[in-house]
Amino acid sequence: MLYYKSKYVYFISCGEFVKIGCAVSVKERLKSVQTGCPYPLAIVGAFESGYMGLTEQRVHEMFETYHYRGEWYKNVRQIKEFAVANTIQYLESAHQISARTGSLSYLVKKHCNMSRL
Repeated sequence: MLYYKSKYVYFISCGEFVKIGCAVSVKERLKSVQTGCPYPLAIVGAFESGYMGLTEQRVHEMFETYHYRGEWYKNVRQIKEFAVANTIQYLESAHQISARTGSLSYLVKKHCNMSRL
């Protein structure tokens, strides 16, 4: 039996655009995208693919109205709010914690493979 690591749907912002993609390591993906981009990038959110039926393809379909090119979308409030809300909900449900416990920052770092927020 083959074992595949979980993949994460991620949201990486770059000025007026946001990249919606999927990766095993969001931290490594951020480094890879940053290498080819002269502008600073930031992770807006990430959650495990399949969480609440949300896959990369499904998220792309949800925000088709804001599509720019490839995996890049206009960085609108609706996408940012969706990314942050689903990241928090995923971490709370996966670890049965409250956003007020103080552990959320640690869990975001752990699950998004980020060294710092």
